[in-house]
Amino acid sequence: MAFIKSLGPLAIAAVFVFCLFNSTALAESSRQYLVLCGQKVVPSLFVFSVLGALVSQGEGLSKLCRRLPLWGTETAVLLLSLCGGVPLGPLTAAELYRSGSLNKRQAEYLCTFSCTPSLSFIISFVGGVLGGNKGTTLAILYAGVSVLTAVICKPLMLNPEERRLIPTVAPKSKTFSTVLANSATSSVVICGCVVFFGTMATMLPRTAGGFLEISAGIANCRSDVEAAVLLGFSGFSIFFQASAAVDGELSLKPCFGAKLFQAVLMGTLAYFIID
Repeated sequence: MAFIKSLGPLAIAAVFVFCLFNSTALAESSRQYLVLCGQKVVPSLFVFSVLGALVSQGEGLSKLCRRLPLWGTETAVLLLSLCGGVPLGPLTAAELYRSGSLNKRQAEYLCTFSCTPSLSFIISFVGGVLGGNKGTTLAILYAGVSVLTAVICKPLMLNPEERRLIPTVAPKSKTFSTVLANSATSSVVICGCVVFFGTMATMLPRTAGGFLEISAGIANCRSDVEAAVLLGFSGFSIFFQASAAVDGELSLKPCFGAKLFQAVLMGTLAYFIID
């Protein structure tokens, strides 16, 4: 057992030594991903993150949820995440748990399908890489797969008495300046994950590296199916962004399993629909 526990620090030490001997190449990779963040990630994310957070405070969305007694909360959280991207979905789930509106299992269930890149990112960034209308097609497929994930995970994770989530998702109201600051902080965290995991991905084969960081993987993908699989899984970078949002209060293990399912389903659908 002690040997197994020592593998983590040893692996980190090995990576550190490798980086020392490849510092010039890694510095160039970091520069490239910083440019990627400035040119692609932040422009396709920041404004929608601010707008998504503002929408989450509005009464209109809450009223819509109350009219959907069985799927109101799920619908609202998914809409927020698809509009604002990570970490808006897990962050909303964590806020609902902290407020007592949901128990832990219910909040973890929300994370399984709301830990998503935004539709604007898929349409603009992924579409820009693949060309044509493929970004829009993948965005539609991703939204559908997210809905299917919610439907499948609900009976698997929740007891019958837990399956009706309280249909109100509006978090505590925040000022515009606070929303702006929070979105800016989230963008910095996201860009930090992109730069770190993107740089680490340069040490791995192209496809394997894509599973570390979605932006890096999509930018280097060679087929629509490969892009769809990477988009479904969304990369380990996204898990760390979600982990920062839930601050250790929720387990993301169910979310990890759901993302593996989404990767397989997205790849299968892309093979038959796009390729």
